[in-house]
Amino acid sequence: MTGEKETNYAGGQSFEVESPKLALYKTVINNLLENTYYASDDEMRQKVVDNADTVADEDPEFVLKLATYARQEMGLRDVPQLLLAFAANDNRFKTKPPEPGHHEDTMVRDYVPQIVRRMDETVTVREMNDEFDGGDPWCLRRGVEDTVKQMEDEYILGKYNDRGGKYNLKDIYNWCHPDSSLDRVRNISGLDESEIEDLHERLMLGELDSNDVSTIGTPSTWRSIVSEEGSNEEAWRKAVEDMGHMAKIMNLRNMLEAGLSSDEIVTDSDLDDVSNSHMFPFRYYSAYRALKESSIDDEGVYEFLEQAVEESASNIPDSLGESLAVADTSGSMSTTSVSGRSDRTPHEIAAFFTAVLNSKGADAAAFAEDFEEIDDGEADTILEMTDVIRNAGPGGMTNAYKVLKRLCDEDRKYKRVILLTDDQFWNSTYRSDETVKQYWDEYSQNVYPKSNLYNVDLSAYGSISIPEGYKNVYRINGWNERVIDYIQNAERPNEIIREIEEYNPF
Repeated sequence: MTGEKETNYAGGQSFEVESPKLALYKTVINNLLENTYYASDDEMRQKVVDNADTVADEDPEFVLKLATYARQEMGLRDVPQLLLAFAANDNRFKTKPPEPGHHEDTMVRDYVPQIVRRMDETVTVREMNDEFDGGDPWCLRRGVEDTVKQMEDEYILGKYNDRGGKYNLKDIYNWCHPDSSLDRVRNISGLDESEIEDLHERLMLGELDSNDVSTIGTPSTWRSIVSEEGSNEEAWRKAVEDMGHMAKIMNLRNMLEAGLSSDEIVTDSDLDDVSNSHMFPFRYYSAYRALKESSIDDEGVYEFLEQAVEESASNIPDSLGESLAVADTSGSMSTTSVSGRSDRTPHEIAAFFTAVLNSKGADAAAFAEDFEEIDDGEADTILEMTDVIRNAGPGGMTNAYKVLKRLCDEDRKYKRVILLTDDQFWNSTYRSDETVKQYWDEYSQNVYPKSNLYNVDLSAYGSISIPEGYKNVYRINGWNERVIDYIQNAERPNEIIREIEEYNPF
């Protein structure tokens, strides 16, 4: 039994057992292993490991399938490497006893190249492995060997050789000792064994004075151009030619302030890239706000970003339209940024996310001291609607219960109610005897039992106010662009678990 559930019709408590697989899945999709949410990495890491440990008793390969699914289908980076390191250090992942003179057979080695998808992730998984009592599992070393041999070429080795941190690529090569043979893997760059052997020699010996071997230099990239030549107009003009779509968006302000025009930075092909990149609209909104705050005067770039927001929002499923999205507009939402890596406040994110859902057909509203609905006709674009929501709203303290009280009073049915806030108010009676829990019980039992409630806590502080396992109530800790995935998959738990169980990356 995982937690408190709704009050049933007889007035008692009803509970639902959450499967270990579902608990692990929820932890993975809602966990970036960063300090963004004011919870320490150690706490987050331990929760992942504890849930994986429970699943491994029943179905160890599910842990590796989930890690692969999270890396390849959900684009997560660190959590899959943690699950891989956990599996490599656990005897339950061994498939049969070792033959005489051989290492034990294990499913881990084959999964490593499916989970470690970039050369720098070989360093990440090595660092994750150190968390497990200093183990040095053969299956992980051999899997990393297979991985690096697939990815090797001069550009990649030069780019990722020294990214800072505990290890570099030389340490990885000294750890797994890759040879130049291609009997298990195929090198994606098309190098033959003699070329790979030459790369190994240059990587390991090229910087030693006693060896007459050329080094593998750092390749010229837009970062190296700006680093070497300075953040000036000509340097950025050279750099933009080497930039991918995301890099352009992240550096719009730098390039415009250096003197480039929007015509030099973004072109018609960049609008095509918007659809293909599957970037969440928030990336473009964040760039838009940064330019507005710096008083950049270039109508072309604002027009591009407005189009990009609309185009990227088209990738969001229309099924999310059966919702009421409600932004918290209380005073605390504007006092801090959502994370140390962003200047955006919870107030801005709540307003923007509500506007995006409104563009897909959801009703939009705001709450604080009171509850206020937003008229769809007040704006023609997502950015305009974001400003309407930011500038509307009742202000004052956080009375989230009034959202659900209104729905109960008016007998209004929504498939999902999404509250975007920085507060934990589930059963709080601060300044009022009425609570969110009270009106959710009434709404979910008497108005619309099929509804789902999502509390997106944009400034999670580590403690969970909504009990885990409470029926159709979901707590999303902090902000990340996987909120859409979380909401979609939360409403089809059996389907998503079955999809992962049947997932075959090979």
